[in-house]
Amino acid sequence: MKLNKIQRKEAIQNRQSIRNYRPNPINNEDQKKIQDYINNPENQIGPNGNTIKLSLLVNDQPQEKEMIGTYGFIKNGAAFLVGSCENNVESLFDFAYVVENFIIYMSHLEIGTCWLGGTFDREKITQSVNLYENEIIPAIIAIGYPEKKPHFKEFMVRTAIQASKRKSPNQLFFYRSFDQPLENRGEEFQEALELVRLAPSAKNKQPWRLLFSEDLSEVHFYIAMALENEEKFNAQIEYLDIGAAFSHFICGIEEIGTT
Repeated sequence: MKLNKIQRKEAIQNRQSIRNYRPNPINNEDQKKIQDYINNPENQIGPNGNTIKLSLLVNDQPQEKEMIGTYGFIKNGAAFLVGSCENNVESLFDFAYVVENFIIYMSHLEIGTCWLGGTFDREKITQSVNLYENEIIPAIIAIGYPEKKPHFKEFMVRTAIQASKRKSPNQLFFYRSFDQPLENRGEEFQEALELVRLAPSAKNKQPWRLLFSEDLSEVHFYIAMALENEEKFNAQIEYLDIGAAFSHFICGIEEIGTT
């Protein structure tokens, strides 16, 4: 199923990271929708042309056993999306773009998700998938039906990173140089930029900065910062962040007729 712009926009606006799930497995109908989505070659290709290998690991007894060690960050994970790619900038960017599109689709289906870039047992997960020598698993996605209330650890995490807070547009979007905020220029891009503000990022750092050319015909994505001393990540996590933000941006400009 391909979502239209309105469906994608609503899915982005409704999405939030879920770490506490109901103790129910993914039902057969939803499993089929998920498998059909990740098996569609169109859904596996990123903007740079890299094909991202995706697989779904299903836990039929989420309350009884933890399929993948998440160190208590995920409760009752009913499934996990696992993807792999080469460990280079363009592949990581494409990985995040592809996976964030999947997350938007899950949000449309009202299925909860959560990016996990470091808080999972990487050795255990690699036993469940086949990797080529030059491939890595930059992140996995927890999947399940959201519980109404967060568990204590989820509450603490969301509080610590101020999960619902976003930087102002003047901190993220610029015109000609990083000394000049975009402000009210480029009215046709404003919806897309608001969707970018809603994109997820590691520790909610929102490292992306968008710079528009003088005639607004070009927009360049930049990384403002890197997460330092984060040994639990096995890739440059900021390239995942910017790939996810680009996914949101493309959703917002789909009907403008420009990229």
